[in-house]
Amino acid sequence: MVNKLIIHNFALIEKLELDFGMGLNILSGETGAGKSIVIGAIGLLLGGRASSDSIRAGAKKSTITGLFSINKQLETDVNEFYGIEVEDGQLIIEREIYQQGKSLVRVNGKLITVGMLKSLTAKIVDLHGQHQHHTLLDPSKHIEILDLFGDSRFASDQNSYQHYYRLRKKVKKDLNQLYSNIDNRDRQIDLYNYEINEIETSNLYIGEDDQLEKDRDKLHNAQKLLDGAQDAYNEIYSGVNSTPITETLGKVVDNLKTLSEKDKSLLSMAEVIEDSLFNLEDAARELLDYSEGLDMEPQSLTKVEDRIEEINRLKRKYGNSIEDILKYKESKEKELKALIDSEEIFNKLSIELDKIEKKLFEIGTKITKKRKVIAKKIASEVKKNLQDMDMKNIEFIVDFNCKVGDADYIEKDGETIYLHEKGFDAVEFLISPNPGEPLKPLAKIASGGEMSRIMLAIKNILADKEKISTLIFDEVDTGVGGRTAQKVAEKLYSLSINRQVICVSHLPQVCAMADTHFKIEKNQQKGRTYTDIFKLDDTKKIKEIARMISGTEMTQGTINNAREILSLADCFKRQYS
Repeated sequence: MVNKLIIHNFALIEKLELDFGMGLNILSGETGAGKSIVIGAIGLLLGGRASSDSIRAGAKKSTITGLFSINKQLETDVNEFYGIEVEDGQLIIEREIYQQGKSLVRVNGKLITVGMLKSLTAKIVDLHGQHQHHTLLDPSKHIEILDLFGDSRFASDQNSYQHYYRLRKKVKKDLNQLYSNIDNRDRQIDLYNYEINEIETSNLYIGEDDQLEKDRDKLHNAQKLLDGAQDAYNEIYSGVNSTPITETLGKVVDNLKTLSEKDKSLLSMAEVIEDSLFNLEDAARELLDYSEGLDMEPQSLTKVEDRIEEINRLKRKYGNSIEDILKYKESKEKELKALIDSEEIFNKLSIELDKIEKKLFEIGTKITKKRKVIAKKIASEVKKNLQDMDMKNIEFIVDFNCKVGDADYIEKDGETIYLHEKGFDAVEFLISPNPGEPLKPLAKIASGGEMSRIMLAIKNILADKEKISTLIFDEVDTGVGGRTAQKVAEKLYSLSINRQVICVSHLPQVCAMADTHFKIEKNQQKGRTYTDIFKLDDTKKIKEIARMISGTEMTQGTINNAREILSLADCFKRQYS
C-alpha cells in the first residue's frame, strides 16, 4: 500500500506531504484545484511518462517520493528479480524530473529503469486514470479478466497449454525451414559432393604449401647447390693444389700418438684431432650423397609449381590456408549429412507436430469448457453488481463468437480451429443497458457513467482474485448522481475492505464513505498559484460535503444534508465492523 507521498515542485504544487491509510482515502476539491495532479504524481511513481512541462515554474527539477509497504512474498521477489534490498517490507520510490527532459528513478536508493519500475509497481498498485477504462474498451484484454476467475486446476491447464503452444511454434518453425530448403536440396547435395570430392582428391596435408615453397626454391638453385657441394668435397679429398686435408690430419694423428708414448698428455690432443677427422669424413660422404641426390630435371620444377598453383586455386575457393580448406571440407560434410537426413527429420517433425496438436486440442477444449462456465458466473455477478448500482435492466454477457485476429489454426475432423497463446477463445464483454436494445460491445454503447459502474462491478468481483493491495481511481464516479451515486459510494467502500483505495471524487456520497478525507485547494500568494492539501477532521468533513452539495454558499440546510449523508454512510459502514 501507499503510506506516504511527498511532492516537490510538481505542476502547481510547491511542497506537499500526504499520509494515506488503509481503507477508503478520498481526495476532493473544486475543479482545477489539483486533485488529478496528485494522482499524476503517483502515476509517475508507478512508471508513468515524465515531462519537463510538469516542473513547477522557476524550479530546476520535480521530485516525487513515495513510501510503500509490501508483503513478504513481494519483498523476496523485489530482492531476487530487481536486486533491491528491502527491510521490514518498506519500499522508498523516488522520481526526479529535470528541465532537460531527463528522469531518474531510485528504489531504496538504487537506480533502476522506468521499465523496471513499471513491472515492480504493477504488483502493488492498480491505477485507473480519468476516462481511461482502456482495459474494458479493449476486447483483447477481456480474456485476461475472465481467466482471473479460474481455479488452480484451470491455471494448471493454461500452463500445460502454453507449454505445448510454444513447443508447436518451435516445431513449425523447424518444419518451415526444412520445407523452404526442399527446392534447393538436390542442388545443394550435388554442390557439396563436388566440393568435398575436389578437396579430398587433392590429398592436401597441413604444411605441404610451406614445403613446396622450399622445394621450389631448392630447384631454382639446384646448379649452384651442386657446384658448391662438389667444390667442398673436392677441397676435402682431391688435393689438386696440395695434399688432401684428410691425409694431412691423418699424419698429424699418427705423429701425436707416437709422441704420446713419451708424453701421455698428447694422446688426448690426438684423439680430438682424430674425432675431427672422422666428422670431416662423415660430412664429405654426406656432401657426396647430397650432390648425387639433387634433382636436376627441369620437369621436377614444373611439377612443384603446378602443385603450388593447384593449392593456391583451392585456397581462393575454400580458405586462406590448407587448414582452412580442410575445415571447410569438414563443415560441408556435416551440412551434406544434414541435407541427406533432412527428409527423415522432416517426417519425424511432422509426426511430432501431429502429436502436439492433438494434445493442444485436448487441453484447449478443456480450457474452453471451463471458460464458458466461468463466463456465466462472471456475467451473473457483474449483472448483480450493476443492478445494485441502479442499472436494473442491464444485460451483460461474455461473448465467445468473436474471431481471433491474426491467429494460427489447426485442422481437426474437417473443422478449422483458431488458436493463440491463451487457447482457442476470443471473448468480448457485451452489454445492453436498456430493455429491447441489442447486446453490443462496451465501446459502442456504454456512457462514461455506465463504464465507471461496469469497471467498479468487475473490480468488486475480482477483489478476492487480484493480489494488488492498492487501487487508485481518478473520478471513477464521473457521470453518476442521485441514488446511483450512493450505490457507487457503497461499492467503493466495499472494495476498500481489507485493502487501500485512493479515489478522487466530486460526489458527496462517496466522500461521506471516506476513512480518510483530504481536501485540495488552490491558493494565490504574491502573484504565484499554489496547490495545498488538508486532512479533514469530522467538522471540516461536514463543511466540505456541504460545499459539494450546495456548489456555492453553504447554508444550514446543506450542512444538515451533509450530516444526514454522513449518518447514512456510517450506518452502511457499520455492517462491515
